[in-house]
Amino acid sequence: MNKMSILVLSLAGLGVTGCSTTAPHSDEVSAAGDQPAGITFPAGTDLNQLVVELAQFDDHSPSGIAVSSTGRVFVTFPWLDRQPSPALGELQPTGEAVAYPSAIWNQWDAKPGPSALRAIVSAQALTTTIENGNEFLWVLDSGNPRQRGVIVAGPKLFKIDLSDDSVAQIFYFDHQRDFSADSVLSDVRVDAEQGVAYLSDSQRGGIYVVDLKQRQTRAVLVGHESTRPESGVTLHTGPEGERSNVRLGVAGLELSADGDYLYYHAVVGRTLYRVPTAVLLDDQAGEVAVSEAVENLGTTGSAMDGLKFNHATGDLYMTALEHNAVYVRRASGKMESLVADGRLRWPDSLALANDGYLYLTASAKHLKRPYANRSSKDASGYVLKVSLEYLELAAVAAREAEEAQQAYEASKALAEEANQRVEAARQTAEAEAKVAESALREVSAAAEQVTKRQFEVAQAEQAAADQLKVEEAAAMQAQQDAQAAADEAVTSEAVAHEAEEAARLARIKAEEAHRALLKAQEASQTAEQSLAEAEAAEQALEAAVAQAETAQAMALEARESADRLQDAAEAYQARAQVAADAWTTEQGYAQEFAAAAERAERLADIAARSLEQAQLAEVRRSEESDNAGERLELADVPTAE
Repeated sequence: MNKMSILVLSLAGLGVTGCSTTAPHSDEVSAAGDQPAGITFPAGTDLNQLVVELAQFDDHSPSGIAVSSTGRVFVTFPWLDRQPSPALGELQPTGEAVAYPSAIWNQWDAKPGPSALRAIVSAQALTTTIENGNEFLWVLDSGNPRQRGVIVAGPKLFKIDLSDDSVAQIFYFDHQRDFSADSVLSDVRVDAEQGVAYLSDSQRGGIYVVDLKQRQTRAVLVGHESTRPESGVTLHTGPEGERSNVRLGVAGLELSADGDYLYYHAVVGRTLYRVPTAVLLDDQAGEVAVSEAVENLGTTGSAMDGLKFNHATGDLYMTALEHNAVYVRRASGKMESLVADGRLRWPDSLALANDGYLYLTASAKHLKRPYANRSSKDASGYVLKVSLEYLELAAVAAREAEEAQQAYEASKALAEEANQRVEAARQTAEAEAKVAESALREVSAAAEQVTKRQFEVAQAEQAAADQLKVEEAAAMQAQQDAQAAADEAVTSEAVAHEAEEAARLARIKAEEAHRALLKAQEASQTAEQSLAEAEAAEQALEAAVAQAETAQAMALEARESADRLQDAAEAYQARAQVAADAWTTEQGYAQEFAAAAERAERLADIAARSLEQAQLAEVRRSEESDNAGERLELADVPTAE
């Protein structure tokens, strides 16, 4: 048989959301609780010896399991790819499953109708109850062989008295009225005090409330988000399993110890829900009221199939089929991975026995039709049990080891931090030593400078003392010179009076000279002005001469032009007279030349007048030149008082 090592993990697991409006009982899962972020699967302690293999089935898939108060173990084998034998068996110490409650009940001719009324068609789930001191085994028959559709008289619920292994009651369901044609009844829980059974339909996605007294069935939460496959979730079969196309809704069911809550989880889902049974038992409660009563208890971290409460601790065990493991949700709401094993391929159902063992089935149904395209030869199923006491001890040890590891890591981190601080302190000390050394060098240099300065000050003081002596001698000499100067001052006083008188006379002469200088300056200014006027007159004269010369040239040219024109006119007149008889048209030219002659005469007159103006300008220039000469001669004559 293929066995793999067991991983027992105790980890702060999955985030838990949602809230509970009712205070939890000792065996209930609090809807609030801790809210850890996630769950991981590191290598754990090898506890293979804690997991006891009770049976291996190579041909069939063990699914439902129940353990009586006396330790009897019962297992169901649903009809998947081929008809199992038996459909319901009691497990023997040898690992053999013996048909239960009898061979007859396990013999069905595979025909819908009357034969299915007295036979087990496809046993799915088990649970037990104790009523008035008697223990009963409840067997859920899905009536859907190969999951190809519910057959007539197929779906039913058996109640078997374990005291004599007799079938006490059979509750038949109307496959057309109570269910859909493709319903797959997956799990069952019975509240004997209320006389009610709860069934899950993983294919349709809903829960059925069965009134055992009235034999009436009511469907609730059909197609609700909590009972159908969870949106966005894809099933992975095993930690390294391939993605599966299986789309199954609610399967696992479990009742709280007081029966006040029904807990459930979808196969393809990551969320745990619960709903108050009071609203389920209320025939007047509509779908809206039931839907509003549903409580989201938060994520579980895996697709789940079976659920089982430990009413003594309030822990809820779940088969985590995507991780080949069993998870536990503590009463506080914290999720932990309890045990993992390679044989737990699609762990299906759980049962808690009085001997302290947790019994479980591994169906490997994902390797068989209809969950797989073809059935695998390596699809063995197992019935296993594990001691909760040892698991809890191992979990404690794992937690302590993890805490020790964390403490070691923390100590290591503290040591590294201390080493870093020591290294930083060493580096700081080295830096401070360098600073101190540099400061010492600076102090030494400063001391040298102070010594040098003191020497310079001493030299300066000595030089000052020598200079003081020189200055004292100079002062004495100056005092002597002052006395001699005083004596000379008495002698020089008379000379000073004479000098003052001479100075007064000199001042008078200076004032006279100053006045003469002022008059000379005025005369000079007048002369300069006259000179400027003379220069201007000379320039005007030169301009007039130039103009006269130009006028004379123009007059001469005009006269010459007039003479030429006159000669031409006379010539033309002669020619005109000669040609008058030959060509009368020459008269026009003669007239034009006459006009030209007149213009020439006028130009001659203008030239004559210009000549006269030039002659007048020459006369005026001569007069102005004479006047300027006279003013210049007057300016050269000096004046004095």
